[in-house]
Amino acid sequence: MSAKLFGTFGHQALRAGALAALCGILGGCGVSTLTSPFKNGLFGGSQETTASTAAPAPAAEPGVSQANLLGQAQAGQSGGGEVTAANIGCPSFDVSIGARSITFNAPGTSGDSLSVMHRGEITNTARECSPSTSGLAVKVGFSGRVLLGPRGKSGTLTLPAQVTVVDGSKSTLKTEKIRVVVNVPAGETAGYFSEVREMVLPIPVSSSPKSYRMWVGFDQSAAGK
Repeated sequence: MSAKLFGTFGHQALRAGALAALCGILGGCGVSTLTSPFKNGLFGGSQETTASTAAPAPAAEPGVSQANLLGQAQAGQSGGGEVTAANIGCPSFDVSIGARSITFNAPGTSGDSLSVMHRGEITNTARECSPSTSGLAVKVGFSGRVLLGPRGKSGTLTLPAQVTVVDGSKSTLKTEKIRVVVNVPAGETAGYFSEVREMVLPIPVSSSPKSYRMWVGFDQSAAGK
């Protein structure tokens, strides 16, 4: 080895020894704070300690409940019928065409916009399924709001709704009528509601739950009353 090369290594060793001695005097150096040449070199391959970057575990998906649906309606969120991993094979649940809203006019009026008492709207739907000894257990929920019109008054209001189940051949298996009770607080112009129903569908072995359809909507025969 040449004297020049030996001098280079000797100089690095002296620097390392001086640094070690300084660390001893100061009570120890954190290797993780040193520059990269020392992380995997003279100090035995020490690495910087960093905070964990692992993503937190995802929060459990909330189930179908009146509280969850009501919160979505109050927050102005809208949607429904989403297919999640837990609902694969579950019948779809949507709002019936033409039955998403219902309007009530003051009795004896012409039915124009100035005679509206209140209007109900379905804004959210949700469903979940699980096996049952009698078939398929289905929990469905929907939520929305009531808006007061020019002739409207605060208080307790009732809206007529219904849930309908149709099989793969489009035959109606079940219809459940629901009285949706909504409270519009004094001094407010809107109230919110949520409803949840549970039912068991006796699906034959030869049929697929995915071929079934479920609908919710307001009973339009009561509109304008």
